[in-house]
Amino acid sequence: KNVNLHSIELIGGGSRIPAFVHLVKQVFNIDPSRTLNSSESVARGCALMAAIKSPLFRVSDYALHERAYYGVKFYWN
Repeated sequence: KNVNLHSIELIGGGSRIPAFVHLVKQVFNIDPSRTLNSSESVARGCALMAAIKSPLFRVSDYALHERAYYGVKFYWN
C-alpha cells in the first residue's frame, strides 16, 4: 500500500532494537527519526496522563495539536 508519510519518529524501548529500526526503514522506505529522547517521551506522556486522571492533581488546560487518528499495527512473517 502506498502511504504518504513525511517522517517517522521512533520512541520507547523498541526504538533501540536494530531489527525493528531496519524493518521500519524497509517497509516505509524512510529513515526513522530520533529527534526526541525515546524513553523520556514515553515517561512524560505517562506522567501527564496520570496527573490528568488523578483527582489529587490539577493540570492546566492545554491544546492537543497533533495525534494519531488510527492505531498502527505491524504484521510480518
